[in-house]
Amino acid sequence: MGKRSMFQYMYIGWQLAVGSAVFIAGGYWLDVKTGGRWWTVGGALTGMAYCGYIIWRVIKDISTEKDE
Repeated sequence: MGKRSMFQYMYIGWQLAVGSAVFIAGGYWLDVKTGGRWWTVGGALTGMAYCGYIIWRVIKDISTEKDE
């Protein structure tokens, strides 16, 4: 594994971690501001959808590279 691919995978990990954290933190913030309790759950679900999109995009990119 070269340095370039190592950094690509590290970047993907950061995208997954930060993306999830941002959506969950946003949901928690909305829970605190509105007195609700479902915004955190919504943020977590949105974060999971975002992570699914990132993983789908990575799989698509890898399959395109193998075809070339």
